[in-house]
Amino acid sequence: MRTRASAIAVDQSGSKNAENRKDQSSLGFPTFSGSIQDLKDGTATFLHKFAQMDTVKEVGICLIRVPGAELEILEFRKAILKDGVMAIFEIEQNALGSIKITNKIGALRSAGQKNRRLAKDFQTDNQEQHWSDSELKNLFNDFGTSTEQFYMIGPTWMLPEYEPLLDSGSLKEAMATDIPGVTSGYLYISPVPDKRTYTRLHKEDCDFASVNLVLAGAPKVWLSIEPAHNTRLKLQLRRHFPELRNKKCSNTVSHLNSVIPTGLLDKWKINYRIQVCRPGELVFTMPGTYHQIVNLGRNVAESINLMFPGMNPPSIHYLYCNEKRCNTAEAIDGSYFVREGDTEQGSLHGTKRQIVEGEDRNPKKHKR
Repeated sequence: MRTRASAIAVDQSGSKNAENRKDQSSLGFPTFSGSIQDLKDGTATFLHKFAQMDTVKEVGICLIRVPGAELEILEFRKAILKDGVMAIFEIEQNALGSIKITNKIGALRSAGQKNRRLAKDFQTDNQEQHWSDSELKNLFNDFGTSTEQFYMIGPTWMLPEYEPLLDSGSLKEAMATDIPGVTSGYLYISPVPDKRTYTRLHKEDCDFASVNLVLAGAPKVWLSIEPAHNTRLKLQLRRHFPELRNKKCSNTVSHLNSVIPTGLLDKWKINYRIQVCRPGELVFTMPGTYHQIVNLGRNVAESINLMFPGMNPPSIHYLYCNEKRCNTAEAIDGSYFVREGDTEQGSLHGTKRQIVEGEDRNPKKHKR
């Protein structure tokens, strides 16, 4: 059973009310408002208008409030015991103050094993707490002493009667196969109360756009890099993390699997933004925007990648991850896309297309 919280009146311009929010920090994202119907009518089409705004292009990201999208009660299907996957991540701190997050080999397991608390209600808590700029920055400096974290991913239908609100736009047609979490929505669950979980600094595979909608629980705090500083970021990371120097793909930074502290970003003179995202709010990341996240407790979010109308798959200049370039086999590459042209593969959706580069594999999505 699930219920949606009653809608709150929000100024549709997203400007005046956004400025008056106590947690609308000077570091925050451009903030706007939308509706559940906007998402249902087409997520990619709705977000495309924000992608064309100069204020969003400049920072590569924005927050959109969707009144009524938050869920007051969450009860998971019993099927979660076999359909959801719990991952255990090892947290290792290094001399530069960053933390490395590594998926323990063989640690994936049924979400229900020793985690039956997932069947209980997720409270939409911590909604009145606010943070100063210095406190927000410190969330990405003080990582505590924990040596592991738990995170769970699974299909949206783990929530009974939940109707997914997000779609991938033209991306689903551009892909030769459905990939949960990319072309169809996925749930990302931080399952442990009062325990933070982190997502590494990364951009989306193939420079896709993405959207992440918090449904219930504790807030997510996002840190994003301003696109004009991407080159400086990559140069500094290669300089200070030698393991990146032998990575030759277009998504090198993701292979670091690390959360970078704001202290380092400040030292390197890299501009970034930080934004609190609460239930009933979504974060939209533009193609190529680097971001990292801290979940402030137990929460649930729906997430998906997307392409806008008229967008094309990555160009021939995009260097996909593979064993030769970066010693990574489990990643999206050109074989997942279909392209216009003559083909022996036949037609797809009534249009002749050519499937490029190889075989069909199923990449593993990283947590958010």
